[in-house]
Amino acid sequence: MAGNKRRKLTILAATTALSLTAPVVLAADPPAKPQQFDKWEVTCDKNATAKAERCIATQVQTLKDGGLRLIQVSIGKLGPQGEPVIVTALPLGIFIPGGAALKIDGMAPIPLTITQCTAVGCMAQAQLSDQTMTTMSDAKRIVVSVQPVGAVQPLDINLQTEGMKAALAKLK
Repeated sequence: MAGNKRRKLTILAATTALSLTAPVVLAADPPAKPQQFDKWEVTCDKNATAKAERCIATQVQTLKDGGLRLIQVSIGKLGPQGEPVIVTALPLGIFIPGGAALKIDGMAPIPLTITQCTAVGCMAQAQLSDQTMTTMSDAKRIVVSVQPVGAVQPLDINLQTEGMKAALAKLK
């Protein structure tokens, strides 16, 4: 039970760190220049205490009118044992009890745990399996689904998969 609690705290800390930066960087050392993989950007760092370089793949989608952020999705090996984690910054106006989910091609939806909401949106995250990461690399359609306040149908936000395979390969 203590391990599960520690994992949740680690993921929560990672979520908080991710919510405060764009592009996402995990260390105090000067960040390396982000690498662009079509619709995905990968930022890597290696600080003095890290044994290996840590990279995070990020996609930010903005609204055409006004340029406001619709969604930010970041994927990295941020779990306590280096497990992959997805962290999303969801749009404002979602019905929190309706939750959020990650849908990948024909897989069962993966619930995203909403961890906090601020004036700029809600943070949601989930730990991912290695199999899910492999499926994501080759996926044709990946969706983050949320329930807008007052809406009957969920809002499906399509992630752009162009460049995702190359970006996720950098996380290894």
